[in-house]
Amino acid sequence: MAGVKDWLQQITEERDRFFRDPSSIFRAFEFGRIYSSAYNHLIKTQVVNASNAVFRKPAPPGVAIFSFGAPARNEMVGRSDADIAIYRACNSTEEITFKEYVIKSLQDFGFTKIDTAIGGTANDLKSHMRTSVIETNMVI
Repeated sequence: MAGVKDWLQQITEERDRFFRDPSSIFRAFEFGRIYSSAYNHLIKTQVVNASNAVFRKPAPPGVAIFSFGAPARNEMVGRSDADIAIYRACNSTEEITFKEYVIKSLQDFGFTKIDTAIGGTANDLKSHMRTSVIETNMVI
């Protein structure tokens, strides 16, 4: 993923390719899957970048990342929300900095808003998975 401009151009071109006339509405699910796939790639890229910046390694230690909502259901359309849960083993300074870095890195990508899960520790994750597993149906 080269950057914000490339991301916005890719999504706009895909949307325009799929929705050329009113009958193409029937291709909305296919567009949603493509948009969601591009979203997942974007999130993975931003996570690796944040992890390299904060932890000096590509995988953040003690951190779990989940998509939820439309991205997890492959139902992204238009300019959807970025729905991402970032759970941490504890609330170390590095883990908090990592979460803030990821959220800040997504702010210019054209999402209507960035939703993050409330809480964020391993205990919060256990509770969230017990009560919201239908929404949190995709692990990145």
